[in-house]
Amino acid sequence: MFELTRGSGNTINEQVLWNFGGDGGAHGIDPETWVAFNKQGDMFGVTPLGGDGENGVVYGMKPQQNGTWEYAVLQAFDGADGVEPNAGLLIDSKGNLYGTTGGGGQYGGGVAFEISPTAQVSK
Repeated sequence: MFELTRGSGNTINEQVLWNFGGDGGAHGIDPETWVAFNKQGDMFGVTPLGGDGENGVVYGMKPQQNGTWEYAVLQAFDGADGVEPNAGLLIDSKGNLYGTTGGGGQYGGGVAFEISPTAQVSK
């Protein structure tokens, strides 16, 4: 995960916010889609791989005062509740997250899900 900001002149500054996969994949692997921001500036996204069951995760990141970001897995998919979340999340006015998975669920064809962010990520 990275952030690009405009520097002086025409320069672009890059800041790495999070490195995926460094923990054996428990925090997610291979983020491929957009992220969503809530009103407080917290960021949410998905990875189709990784997590405890290797079926993908929903994650949240909260900006810290020192310029770093706190990262948390909000959902690690286990197959029964979906596998491989494969599209960016939508967020409603209450901060609930909505997305889909490419497989898993009752019939194996994927699921549509809703997640309410936890206090550890949501301000």
